[in-house]
Amino acid sequence: MTDLRFLTTPGFYLQLWTLLLLVVSLRLTLSTLTRRLRSVPGAVSAGLSVCAYAFFQYCIEMMLRDRRPPAAAFLVPALLTPVLLVLALRRRRGKDALTRDSVKESIDSLKTGLLCARPSGVVKLKNETMEALCREVTGAELSDGETFWRAVSTGALLGGAEALETGERPIVRLPDGRVFGFSRRPIDVEGETLFEILAADMTEEYRITRQLIEKEKQADAINCRLRDLGESITDMTIARERLAAKIRIHDDLGTALLGTRLYLSGEEGVTKESLLSLWRQCVTLMRLRDTPDDAPCPGDGAPEEICARLGLRLVLTGDLPEAALPAHILRLGVWACATNTLRHAGGDALYLACEETPENIVFVFTNSGAPPVGPIVEGGGLGNLRREVERAGGEMTVSSVPVFRLVIKLERKDPS
Repeated sequence: MTDLRFLTTPGFYLQLWTLLLLVVSLRLTLSTLTRRLRSVPGAVSAGLSVCAYAFFQYCIEMMLRDRRPPAAAFLVPALLTPVLLVLALRRRRGKDALTRDSVKESIDSLKTGLLCARPSGVVKLKNETMEALCREVTGAELSDGETFWRAVSTGALLGGAEALETGERPIVRLPDGRVFGFSRRPIDVEGETLFEILAADMTEEYRITRQLIEKEKQADAINCRLRDLGESITDMTIARERLAAKIRIHDDLGTALLGTRLYLSGEEGVTKESLLSLWRQCVTLMRLRDTPDDAPCPGDGAPEEICARLGLRLVLTGDLPEAALPAHILRLGVWACATNTLRHAGGDALYLACEETPENIVFVFTNSGAPPVGPIVEGGGLGNLRREVERAGGEMTVSSVPVFRLVIKLERKDPS
């Protein structure tokens, strides 16, 4: 049977105290040595624990020799052990506490430059990034915050640095190609006004911005060339249409002269009415040859009068509008489509369909003659007509396939 009487002996408890103090002593001693004795409480507690350990070993040896140990052998452990434990706990908690050195190390590790200075220029706080930037852009150490900001904001740089922008938001390119943007603002620190200067690395942002600017310039150049090409195409189309009109006038005059000769010679099949209609059309074409495309509609005549004046037949489907604004838009549309019929299609009739609904009034124009050979270019006549229609709040669409077709849609202001 195991003898447990040793648990009641004083030597057993002294051995426990000795073991506990040994662990605490070693922990504090190792921690102090790794910190190079930076903590005075840790060094003192480690020394006390070593001394107490030696004293307890002495007491144990006396008890083993049947000698009575001093009373302090029992009081010292009871008082010294809690003190050492408190010191150990404070030592461990101090590792996670913020100190001046930890704050400075964190600021120096930032890639953003930081500087805090008084209005007079006296530097209160700076990090290594800002110090390196100061040496690169000014060639001197960072000792005066106001002088440093004046050099950066005015572009008075040295050492190969280049000021890309100056003023309140300066941008500087370093010799190695990095780009930094600077900013300054006043801050209040415990009642004292300081200026905070920040320097952010914006190399990638600046590169992307430059690429976007170059692409915008290229796009503008392409747009200019496209506009010039469009104007050239418009001029060429107008010139081609005018040439075709002149050729048609020449052919019609030849046809009219030949018909007149046949009529005077008594040739059968040539009537007086058809010959007069042909001559009227030739005279109208010659008159329109010198009329610009954007010539205004003459007078306030009805659509039938406008077409009769130009020698065209008007084929009307539906009823003409009575309101002033739709009637005005309709006269402009008749004039533009009638002149285009004579100039470009060589037709003798203009077809107009008028349709009214409770909400809208719609005009549809078509004509006889040759269909367009390509997309219709809106010149002065159709262009002016479109502006008038849109000014009245309407819509206008023009198509060329399979035949010329112009549709004007107006909102009905006065439904009845």
